[in-house]
Amino acid sequence: MSKALLGIAKNAALAAAEILRDGFHNRNSIKVETKGINDYVSNIDKASEEAILAVIKRAYPEDFIVAEETASAYTPSKYKVAGKHTWIIDPLDGTRNFIMGNPHFAVSIAVQENGETVAAVVFNPITDELFTAVKGAGAFLNNRRLRLEPHAKGSGIKGKVITTGYAFKEPQRLARQLEVLPLLFNQGMGDIRRLGAAALDLCYVAAGRFDGFYEEGIKPWDIAAGDLIAREANAMVIDFQGGNRYLETDEVIAGNVEVAREIAKIIHSVSRVQAATNPQA
Repeated sequence: MSKALLGIAKNAALAAAEILRDGFHNRNSIKVETKGINDYVSNIDKASEEAILAVIKRAYPEDFIVAEETASAYTPSKYKVAGKHTWIIDPLDGTRNFIMGNPHFAVSIAVQENGETVAAVVFNPITDELFTAVKGAGAFLNNRRLRLEPHAKGSGIKGKVITTGYAFKEPQRLARQLEVLPLLFNQGMGDIRRLGAAALDLCYVAAGRFDGFYEEGIKPWDIAAGDLIAREANAMVIDFQGGNRYLETDEVIAGNVEVAREIAKIIHSVSRVQAATNPQA
């Protein structure tokens, strides 16, 4: 069943990719609206989502769909219904990059059964990189298997390249985020990246292009597909508390075990200090 779901997810991603590719190469066709502070949506986002929904609804008309431009609040328990799947969709992850002509963006589609992600697709239509995963069957970039060494022993984050994102829609979060960064460097982190597409950040961890990733202020459709792809490539994916509620808590860390745990430890240290100095926050 999971492989069949993956096939539909691929078809939906490819349908959306045609719209994204055309829009990217025809800049005059893009119309942008503001949803909130530093939060944008384009007519291309909406058209991409419509194309995805059409493919899914043809195959599974009774399934639940959680999509960025039409989403209601997501909680796994809400969608645990026998015989139905939950599709978690971002029709254009990296909208700001897309609007500005930066080719770093993707379609992201995850499929859940009983609250657990079983199939995932992340596709960048400009680079033609298709990241996929099926639960228990591994992660792939196009036809190449992605495998990390999950328990690699070594230097923690020393010398590692970490990617992140900032809660640009919620500036009040920046105090903790900006305090975490120098502490990571103090522990020997090699460098930091901020590329603006969380789905691809997780896939790049799976592919070994980054050693780790952390972000808060994140939505489930930003990370649901990349989460499975990273885990199937042997990465650890956790929330800031070290648990597995990242689709609900809006915070995520990924990397091998050593990297993920060290990032979590540093974030905890900052959170404890802030809680002690500002108990009313």
